[in-house]
Formats: sequence, structure tokens, C-alpha cells
Amino acid sequence: MIKEEIFKIKKTGLLFIVFFIFTFLIIQLLFPLNHIESFEIHFIDVGQGDAILLRDPGGYDILIDGGFPQQEQNYKLNRYLKSAGVRNLSAVFLTHPHLDHYGGLIQVLEEFPVFYFFTTGVESRAQSYLKLLEIIEYLGIDHRKVHRGDMIRAGGITIDILHPREEFLLGSFNNLSLVFEVNLKGLKILFTGDIESETEAQLVRQSLLNRVDILKVAHHGSATSSSADFLKIVDPAVAVIQAGKNNIFHPAPEVIARLEDRNIQVFRTDEDGEVVFGWNGSKLYLLEGGISGFIRKLYKRAI
Repeated sequence: MIKEEIFKIKKTGLLFIVFFIFTFLIIQLLFPLNHIESFEIHFIDVGQGDAILLRDPGGYDILIDGGFPQQEQNYKLNRYLKSAGVRNLSAVFLTHPHLDHYGGLIQVLEEFPVFYFFTTGVESRAQSYLKLLEIIEYLGIDHRKVHRGDMIRAGGITIDILHPREEFLLGSFNNLSLVFEVNLKGLKILFTGDIESETEAQLVRQSLLNRVDILKVAHHGSATSSSADFLKIVDPAVAVIQAGKNNIFHPAPEVIARLEDRNIQVFRTDEDGEVVFGWNGSKLYLLEGGISGFIRKLYKRAI
């Protein structure tokens, strides 16, 4: 009799623990915590397109581009942001008005409060882009145009705009992409939109580039970008290419070769899925993450 009672007590305790853990996991999945202890840089797999999330421990979340319209991917970007614990976005940066960069932002604005929306002022006449501008205006989002020399700060995130110049906004959308260097208290990241070798050469000539730790490879790894002179100047430790699977054009083999020749560690969303880094102020770590994971595990080695 005593043994049976002890067994019942132990069994009840075990059931309670299982119930508690299950409830905690469900709560975390439905209502993930927004608190993070280090800076995070999320290169989100949105197929053929760009979408990057910057996260500051102080609670500032910044989204750079949004990929193609999300209906085509079952609202993957929105689901990813929610799984990461994003409640609102301090700022959204649109590098240039091509559909694979702005299309998914329409659904983002419909679900997440956004305080600032930054563009170059270069605009498309495409109906989908005009709809995006209408939504920005309707929601009363502070829409600002930024150009070379502008600086934006949000918590520990500092953003220096390198390109384009305000007085020179004529040319291809790709070459008029926003180019900016992000500093996360010592970690430097260069975002390049879809610029091509012409703009890269201009930035090199004008001595606007610095050595960085992470490079967002321009134009999905296209052969038109990532020239040897450009890579020599920025000389990143890590390069991330955002491209869709089975794309015969992106990334180009010669670009991969140029990156590897410089001993740059290359990550690709078409092969690696989401690529997420953590920065604690002294070390850069590769984090396991993704839309199905609310617990991120540090890899054993720092980058």
C-alpha cells in the first residue's frame, strides 16, 4: 500500500512536470519573449530576395528589405519575425524598389507596427510599389529619405549611409541601392542591396569603404557584383549570399571563387537556410535558428 502511494505521488509529480514543460513550450511558441542578451543578425531565407533582421538587446528591431510578396511563401517572413519574438519594428530600410526586396514588406506593415520607413526616394511606378507607399501613408509611418552622409542610431545600432548621393538619383535601381555600414558596438556589417561593379568602383575611388566583419553580398551573388578591388578593400571575415534555390544565375561561380580565394567564410541561404549570428561585444557566433526553432543553440566555435 505504501509503495502504491509513493508510486502515485511520483507519477503525479512527473505528469505535473511534463504538463508544465509542455505549457511553457506552447506559451513560448505562441508568445515568444522579446528579450535577447546580445546583438543578433538574421539573414532570413525568403527564397530569391533579401530580408535581414537586426536585433539590439535594448529592444530595437530593424528590418532591411522583405523579399517577394509573402503570399507566395505562406507569409514566411511574418511567421519568422513572430517566432523570433518581434512585436514591432523600430525601422524598416528598403534598399531599392525591386519586387524581390519590397514585395514582402506590404504584409509586414499590415501585421507589425513600424515607426520609421527609410528609402532613397528612388521610386517605381509599379502598382505593388505604389500600394506599399499608400499603406505607409495610411498607417502614418514616418517615411524618411536618406542619402550619403546621413547617420541613424537605434540603441547600440549605428547606421552610416554611404550611397547614393542625394544629388545623383538617376540610373538603374540596382546601382541606386542603399549602401550602408552598420556598427553594432564594434562589429561592422556592410549592406549593399543590388549594387553592381560600377557603383562598387565608385565607392572604392571615393574611399568610402572600410574593412568590415560581415558583408551582405550584393545582388544575390551576381557576376555583375563583388569585384576583386571591392572585396580587397572591405575584406570581410564572413560573406552572406541571399538567393533562391536552384537559381542558375545566382550566385555566380566566379563570385564564390573570388570570395573563397580571399579566405572569406561564405554562407548561402539557398543552401544553409536562415543564417543567424550573435555578437556579444567581443565574439561573433553562428547561431542555430529558423522559423521552427525558438531556442537557439550556440555552435561550439566562434567565427
